[in-house]
Amino acid sequence: MVNTRSVRNWRYLSIAGIGTFPGTSGFVDIAQPQATTTYNLTATSGCGASSSAQTTVVASPPSATTVHIDLPFFSPTSSGPLFQNPNQNVVSRFPGDYTISASAGSPASATIQFGAYSPAVLGNTCFGTQSFVGDDGVPWLVEFIASDNTVMDGFTFERAGYTGSTLTWTGSSPLPQSATLVRISTAYYTNRYAIDRFTNNCDLVIDHWHGGPWQGLLDMSTGVFTNGPFLPQTY
Repeated sequence: MVNTRSVRNWRYLSIAGIGTFPGTSGFVDIAQPQATTTYNLTATSGCGASSSAQTTVVASPPSATTVHIDLPFFSPTSSGPLFQNPNQNVVSRFPGDYTISASAGSPASATIQFGAYSPAVLGNTCFGTQSFVGDDGVPWLVEFIASDNTVMDGFTFERAGYTGSTLTWTGSSPLPQSATLVRISTAYYTNRYAIDRFTNNCDLVIDHWHGGPWQGLLDMSTGVFTNGPFLPQTY
């Protein structure tokens, strides 16, 4: 909200294009404009006399944070490496440059430039377990989180193709306060494999052996993205 100015001894105050506010003295709050705006105010006293004034609200452009993030999508082992920071080389990831704006009074927005990356190589060894992130058609979820952990807005996206792509998104309404964190999350699961003692083949013995939520957090004050932490398994 924008506090326009203090006016004393008025019966009502009119702001052109905004509305009329009854009262005798005090302050009037209006929504934060998206661009620098000059308002015309008219204060009318109880006897009908009026006085006009102008006030200009300067709208600062929302600040943006740009950070490179490599999101995991496969590990040829158990799920542990998916939650390590710094990232382990064993985990296959898809890169992106994320430019995030999440300032109070403006809609949240994001531009993601996904880079090219290679498919995961499964090989022909019986790994014991393999872990998949964001598979089975589960999208990635981006959420803008306030200091009280309230989720103010968000959007979903699918993992980019191997040649990369660009994604842009803008929220539909201004944020009530600036986001302190941006959470990127999806689901993961681990399959369990074993060597068949008769055929010597590596067989899938337990499909979706266990799984749960995967998340990473972008601290908007520092621009640092942290993979994890490890969250409880849900199945």
